[in-house]
Amino acid sequence: MPWSSTISTLDVVAIHAALLPTDNGDGQIILFGGDDHHRLNAPPNSTNYDHTRSFNCRTPTQPLQYIKSPLWDVFCSGHALLGDGRLLVAGGTAAFDKDAPGIHHHRHFAGHRKCAAFTESSTSFTEVADMMPQPLTAGTGGGRWYPTLCTLGTGEILVLEGHPGGDSS
Repeated sequence: MPWSSTISTLDVVAIHAALLPTDNGDGQIILFGGDDHHRLNAPPNSTNYDHTRSFNCRTPTQPLQYIKSPLWDVFCSGHALLGDGRLLVAGGTAAFDKDAPGIHHHRHFAGHRKCAAFTESSTSFTEVADMMPQPLTAGTGGGRWYPTLCTLGTGEILVLEGHPGGDSS
């Protein structure tokens, strides 16, 4: 079956994509990229990583629709669908500078604990509970850069691995 390119944009490097269930059956793809691995897009320039767009599968020639990104850098986050159909996005890049505190293990970036859920009907992200901290410490750790998220049969999400945050061991 032949294929052709239908998405053309210069404002989003789509590191992540997720196909969402929709009420009308059209299918919606959320594309997001965060800081695009560029130092000038990292905090404190947080508005520079507002790179989330929506693609309607039924009308592929329509322009991508803007969606407000979560209020942190979701570059190198993980994502999975919750049992209720919302998209959970977890972790991402907490520190970009190559000499930032907490960067270790072969110069990987530090991850963070933040999470947000996207609801197709509201077309927005809502911040939800952070990933759990380390069990034996008081509120520290739990940050992840490139975590793996897996939807369980209960609809809950299991978060595995990912590079720890600067406050994780």
